[in-house]
Amino acid sequence: KNMAKEEEERVWQFGIGANMSVEQLEEKKGVSVVKSTPAYVDGFEMQFVHAGIPLVEPAYATLLEREGARAHGVAFQLASDEEVKKIDSDEQGYDRKRVKLIAYNTGEELDA
Repeated sequence: KNMAKEEEERVWQFGIGANMSVEQLEEKKGVSVVKSTPAYVDGFEMQFVHAGIPLVEPAYATLLEREGARAHGVAFQLASDEEVKKIDSDEQGYDRKRVKLIAYNTGEELDA
């Protein structure tokens, strides 16, 4: 593959809670992370609405839409949609939404 094609296939993913760690994604989920940056998304807030496993993981975080809210996390650039599928197979029960992330360090808008 050429570099331009590889760059074109890359996708952004937003991680919150336990999914803000590059090591967690790479080692436990087998996902290839190209780069990452702290980021936020407006119009969403993190809530713990999904019951977890007592004494192991008491609750699971999710983002819910709420006007005026801001959710903080990490933006991960992944090599392709195939990497997103790896996350989805491990993290079931979530609905995906297209959002604009804002990178803290540059103010750059990232389509996720």
